[in-house]
Amino acid sequence: MMGGCLRPWQANGVEGSLFEFNVGCDPLAASVLFSLPLPLGVVPIDVTIEAFLDEDDRAAIGAAGHLGAVLDVLMRNFLEFLRGFMPDAKHNVFLHDPLTVATLAYPDVAGFEPARVSAFGTPGACQMVESPHGRLIDACRSVDNRAIADLIVRTLTAGL
Repeated sequence: MMGGCLRPWQANGVEGSLFEFNVGCDPLAASVLFSLPLPLGVVPIDVTIEAFLDEDDRAAIGAAGHLGAVLDVLMRNFLEFLRGFMPDAKHNVFLHDPLTVATLAYPDVAGFEPARVSAFGTPGACQMVESPHGRLIDACRSVDNRAIADLIVRTLTAGL
């Protein structure tokens, strides 16, 4: 699951909140997910913010034919949106969901370790926190940004 936040983070000079949209807006869904008797891996925003495509990565993808052109427009739109609340935003496109998906097929791009977490709060104000009484999960704690960026660029530009 991509969601939650387990430690303070910063991006583009802006302090991030422990509130994270996916968990924060739906405590019922988080509660149901955390109650399932299945293995659960969590990739929180404090790690996904460290996974990004830089300008060179974006240029390589943008040159990848029709798909690249479409993705280039989407990345430019994302950056414009980001600058609305992070005026000093660099030209990096964050890989929140792509990192989470990539860890399923390529677990070496990120580092996981066991943690106990709980989700609590009300809709719009729910947070995920480490707690000795929380559910045992595999928590993503680190990412090899160059490995994930290279994987995404190779995948999207293959066959050119």
